[in-house]
Amino acid sequence: MESTGKSSIAILINFISFNLQLNILNIKWCLTLIIFILFTSFYINDSIVTYALFYGVIPEDLNIWSGMLLYLGNLINVFIIFIPLFILLTAGLIKQNALESIVLGLIGSKYRWWIGKFITLMIMTAIYVFFLVVVSFAISFCSVPWDATWDGTFLANHFDSDIINLNPIYAMSLQVILLYLGCLFWGTITLVVSVSFPHKKSLAPLIGFSSLAIAYIFYYLHIGSSFFNISSHLSLYSSFIAETWPYVWSLIFWFILILTLFLIGLLHAGIHDFIHEKEY
Repeated sequence: MESTGKSSIAILINFISFNLQLNILNIKWCLTLIIFILFTSFYINDSIVTYALFYGVIPEDLNIWSGMLLYLGNLINVFIIFIPLFILLTAGLIKQNALESIVLGLIGSKYRWWIGKFITLMIMTAIYVFFLVVVSFAISFCSVPWDATWDGTFLANHFDSDIINLNPIYAMSLQVILLYLGCLFWGTITLVVSVSFPHKKSLAPLIGFSSLAIAYIFYYLHIGSSFFNISSHLSLYSSFIAETWPYVWSLIFWFILILTLFLIGLLHAGIHDFIHEKEY
């Protein structure tokens, strides 16, 4: 009995490893990330210069934390760049082909198959967000000075924000976690749609982009209460929103949404023949 359990875990681990190799070590991921680095290098420098000019200082008066927060904490970047790119990179995680059918047969359980796919998505999200952080840190480090505290310009212009009371490294860690959960949420949406409608390949990214567009409209037009507006839980601080909820509530918010989607996907994985289903 114990050996059977260990064997199941080993099969699941091998399945996750196989999925990661299949979906990350390919030309789509590599080429996209190379283009992304080139774009980001110009974008962050331009954002730093624009920010400095807006407050009447020079870029050297800022430091690395301003550069990273301008990039990772800006909701425009999150809605327009980070999450759409992640949807494109993860939309093909579930494939309707003979190989997927063989792998499912080896795993022996649709539920275990779904759990493996979701864990794969979690790891891919972590890799993607880690990449964003490394690129942001490296380019900001080359553009503005290093410091262990917030720079004077940031403190002077954001004195009414609770973020200035936090250590910059701690604050940036919180921002990274929120960004991770936001990407994971939209990645899970595409995963659930893929398993629910396997014969409609374009539907997963379409619903992903559509839901993201709706969230952006709610953010841009300030529709609904702050707690139920997703934008309030994507950035630890943003000059574009009037209210940022306590961090723990954002974690609860994301946990409920992601868990709900995970359970919906688990249910659909159990009742649908998502590998052999054909479009009529």
